[in-house]
Amino acid sequence: VELELEELKDLERGTIRFGVSAMMGSYYFPKILTEFKQKYPRITIHLVDQGTAALERMLLNSELDLALIRGDLENPQLRYTQLMHEEIVAAMVSSNPLAVQQTISLAQFCQQPLVLFHEGYFLREVVSQYSKKHLLALDIRMETNLIELQKSLVRNEVGITTCLSRILQNEPQIISIPFEPKIEFTLSLAWKKNHYLSKASKAFVTYLSSTAEPSCRA
Repeated sequence: VELELEELKDLERGTIRFGVSAMMGSYYFPKILTEFKQKYPRITIHLVDQGTAALERMLLNSELDLALIRGDLENPQLRYTQLMHEEIVAAMVSSNPLAVQQTISLAQFCQQPLVLFHEGYFLREVVSQYSKKHLLALDIRMETNLIELQKSLVRNEVGITTCLSRILQNEPQIISIPFEPKIEFTLSLAWKKNHYLSKASKAFVTYLSSTAEPSCRA
């Protein structure tokens, strides 16, 4: 009630605790966040960088107001607004023998020297789950959530990695190969059902929904 009364005094004032992964925060949100701040200059956004699994736990614990997480594995305690569909691909240099293939299997991928995200990130989960299921020992040369470092390691043939297809569009030295079968998922803006969503957070949800890919708005 106190929050609602405060917000009635100034509808453009407020604070949002927003969780997003490093990759999404670095590649997709600088422009969106800048434009939102220009529209609502008195709204403060506190960004929290974690993997999607950790962000979901933080939402459930009411440590965050909103977070960008996987929307294809919905938790009944959360509400979701779909923002974008993504495909995970394998990334490697053109000199890698696998680079001539049209597609790659997870079995082939797991036999290579690897540069991977830390556990808890969706780009790591699919590899970890497959290797555990098939009792495979992975040859992990480096674990890092720093995207530019990952790409540098791939360019220097330290290992191959998983990546989002659109992030490699301007990387001529790195080849992206789809997995067969395809590995796709949905990214959604999520919040806890019984968590008080402030007017600032509601404005952010509305703004992000307006930027969603057409297929997610349909």
